[in-house]
Amino acid sequence: MNKPLVSVGIAAYNRVGELKKVIDCMINQTYKNLEIIISNDSDDANISREIDVMCVRFMKEDKRIKYINHNRNLGGMGRINYQYLLNEAKADYFMWGPDEENWDKKFIEKCMDKFIEDNSLELVFSKCKLFSKKRNSFNEYQSLVDFDKFQHLEKSKIVSLYLLLSHSFHLETIVYGLWKKQKLKESIKVLNESIESYKNYEFNGRPIPADPVWVTYILLNTRMYQIPETLFFRTCPNHVPSSLRCKVNGIKEKIMNVFNFSRYKGIYDYNILSLKMIKDMLDSERIEDKRIRRTLNLKKYLFMLPVEIRNFIIFLIASSILNKEKLKN
Repeated sequence: MNKPLVSVGIAAYNRVGELKKVIDCMINQTYKNLEIIISNDSDDANISREIDVMCVRFMKEDKRIKYINHNRNLGGMGRINYQYLLNEAKADYFMWGPDEENWDKKFIEKCMDKFIEDNSLELVFSKCKLFSKKRNSFNEYQSLVDFDKFQHLEKSKIVSLYLLLSHSFHLETIVYGLWKKQKLKESIKVLNESIESYKNYEFNGRPIPADPVWVTYILLNTRMYQIPETLFFRTCPNHVPSSLRCKVNGIKEKIMNVFNFSRYKGIYDYNILSLKMIKDMLDSERIEDKRIRRTLNLKKYLFMLPVEIRNFIIFLIASSILNKEKLKN
């Protein structure tokens, strides 16, 4: 039986070594019916030429690879390049392959096995490990709850938990799973509309907080499944090692920041904008879920509290939700 084609979109930007690793990762996948698209929008001419030489060599060795050099940075902090890759894909199944990430060689095969088992699914992803460049080691993403243990919950509870625990959930990694392409395009349309609505907002060069809007939409509107294995490995260059020295320095920074009111005001405004963007998305999609809207209002007030108190209250609320589910079962 012919296996369905899967398109892999690899966004290349100023990282030759990391790009080679992800290309090697994809060509060595045990699932072989792949279309591998590499889109280079590097803004460094010398690095771009290195990427050209490497990708041309890969194309000669593997006919599944297609390479495009835009000879300029497309802008949008990478978002436009990602959109380009999605538009170029020919297959009905699609995944992004950022040039700083890595996957187990059986990742696509195991995702496709799940799609074949349940054709109603629209997104399949796996557990994830975080790679710390500073510590040169892998760490399991730490979360108060694990998605494969609560994905049976009703969607409003999953979203409420995500909104409460967004900093410890790391659910943004789901976008790097394997998608049915049409469903991904649908969710991207909502993301782009949200970004366009707030394009005039400026936070010292930071992108507007659109990811929580996107993940909330995905959780509400996508039939998904998490493979209960660690098959995705994500790089985090800014991950801080948990040594005593770093903890002491962190405490010093917190003490100094107590007097930096403008910094706290900026963080508060940024977080509140994120909640407002989610509410606007719910309004535009006509999602009148009372539990989610109560959680949004609660999170707005929680942002006013010191982080330690806020996290303690969030932990109690999340534990209460999960314990009620355990009692039901």
